[in-house]
Amino acid sequence: CLLSSASLHDSQAAIPLAEMTQARETHCYDLMDAAYDTPLIKQHSKSLGYVPLIDENPVARLNWRRGKRDGVRPAIPSTFKNPPFIARIFYRRALLQRLEIAD
Repeated sequence: CLLSSASLHDSQAAIPLAEMTQARETHCYDLMDAAYDTPLIKQHSKSLGYVPLIDENPVARLNWRRGKRDGVRPAIPSTFKNPPFIARIFYRRALLQRLEIAD
């Protein structure tokens, strides 16, 4: 059993799950879809003695060449420039609380 947050991408849990599976059962292949197409996952699968059967993901391969090595799409910077309404409310609330403490 692996407990994780909802924001964790499946490919980030692949290596811990492979370790847990190896301890529980014997198999020869790792069958995964294109979301798991990163060199780190393939290398780890081979190090465990398995044959990785992973769909090719051209976007992940392009990101790997550009230096984005985690295999997950980075956050869009515009998201941080315009935070959601509720985030602005909590930010302002925190500032007001700090001002009250300082007085």
